[in-house]
Parts: sequence; C-alpha cells; structure tokens
Amino acid sequence: KEIEILLIDDGSTDSSGEICDRYAKEYENIRVIHKENEGQGKARNVGLLYVQGKYVYYMDSDDLLEKDSLRFLYDEAEKKQLDVILFSAECFSDEIDIKFDPTEYQRTQFLNEVMSGEVLFGKIFPVNEYYCSIPMRFYRRKYLTDHKFEFPLDIIHEDELFGFFSLIRAAKAECMSQQFYKRRFRKGSTMTGKKAYHSAMGYVYTWKELMLFYEEYESEYRSTYWKFTQNFMKLVMNLYCELFEKKEKQEFQITLKELKNVAKKNFNMFDKSIKLFFINPFIYEYYRKLIKKR
Repeated sequence: KEIEILLIDDGSTDSSGEICDRYAKEYENIRVIHKENEGQGKARNVGLLYVQGKYVYYMDSDDLLEKDSLRFLYDEAEKKQLDVILFSAECFSDEIDIKFDPTEYQRTQFLNEVMSGEVLFGKIFPVNEYYCSIPMRFYRRKYLTDHKFEFPLDIIHEDELFGFFSLIRAAKAECMSQQFYKRRFRKGSTMTGKKAYHSAMGYVYTWKELMLFYEEYESEYRSTYWKFTQNFMKLVMNLYCELFEKKEKQEFQITLKELKNVAKKNFNMFDKSIKLFFINPFIYEYYRKLIKKR
C-alpha cells in the first residue's frame, strides 16, 4: 500500500483503458492517466508530472518485477542517499522456440560501491555492463525533476539519451547484482523497411545529441564517452547496409549531409569505417562486403 502506481493509458485501442480504470476503483494507491497515443517517451514524461512518491520506477507493460524489489531498493536508496540504483535483469520467454542470451543484462562488477554516476559509467561501459534499459533503474524523484530530465519525443530508442544523462549527472549512484527485473523475450516482426529506417533515425538523433555534448565534455572518461557515442553511428551503418531499401538509402543522403556537419570538427578521430561511410555510404557498403568475404 506504500507504493503509488500510475497507469498511463497511451491511447490504447483495446480494453486496456477499462482494465486500468477497474484497478483504480479497486485500489486506492492506483491512479490512471488517459491520453492520446504519443509514444512511450511522452507517456513516461507525463507520468513523472503526476508522481508524488520520493522515488520513481518506470515499469514496462509486458515485463515483470520481483516481489518486494521496490521495498529493497527504497531501503538501499534511503540508507545511502542515492540518486540512482542500477540492477540486473533475468531474461525469460513464454515461447519455446525463441532464442535469447540468459546471461544478458547482468551486472557483476563494481557492485554496492557508492560513486558518482559519471565514474560508474566510466567503469561499467568498458566491461560491457552498461545497459540503458530504464526498467533496470531506480531513481530519486527530486533528482529527476531538479535536472529536468525528459525522454525525447517522436523517435525510437528514446531511452538511450535519458539513460545516459540521468546516470552521469548523479552525485551518488550504485550498481547491484540482484535480478529484480524480469525481461520477457517474445517474437516480433522482423525489422525491415520503414521500421529499420525509423530505428536508424532514432540512433542518428541520439548520436547527434551526444556529439554536441562531447564537444564540451571534460573528464578523465572522455575517451570512454567517445567510444560509447560512436557505437550509435555503427548501429546506423549496420541498418543502412543490411535492412535499408534502395529508396531509403537515397533519402538518407539528406540526413548524411547533416551528419557530416556534426562530424567535421572531430572527423580525424573516427575510425576508417565511419570516415568512409561519411565520405560515401555506397562505397562503404561495397567495402564492407569485401571485408566479410575475407
């Protein structure tokens, strides 16, 4: 009963809204916010406007949370006065024939040490234990509102920017090994056509924002941050070569001009594959095929 639950009905077209209302009538600590469909980022932003509790947890609609996990996280955050706690996830599926890595989303290093978010990021990213997944985090509400953190709108992968900035600006952060979050894997449509293009545009937006931040970023972890930022461009390059249709590749030329302007100040720092992609994505695609044949 100590937990406040906000159900954000993001323009659902089935009976979800009615189910939410039914829960709200049955339980005093549940509130419903009905809104037009504007995507997950906007739904989370709206939810934060109505939150009254001291801490915030963002729950995805198709996953599960270990019993008593919020009580445990609350006690830990209170004891150490933490802005954010990162924890692990357990992967599962209701389907027999779906493949996933059961060891993914686990945190095994730098556990239970209180440090700034910037230092924590600088330590866990190089060992491949940085996950942007927002349901694998527990936040102090005042920390989020004081910094005016918001999810970007109208893009896919909106959690990437929020996840990064809401970690590195934390005064006190901690990593835990407990698998409080249960992440469900299920079959979905293959990412092809416009879905791949929209996904790439989400990564493009993220990369541009991170590059602008990099130009003013001074830290002992600057080189780590550079590697993190460039991963998004490599994701764009992979989508371009593997899933873009011919027409989308042509449309992407307009976006590429924009990217070149963002990249020019630091062009010499990119590895040769990214440089080649900026110069001519068609030649890069051909070069990529040659490398794969070797």
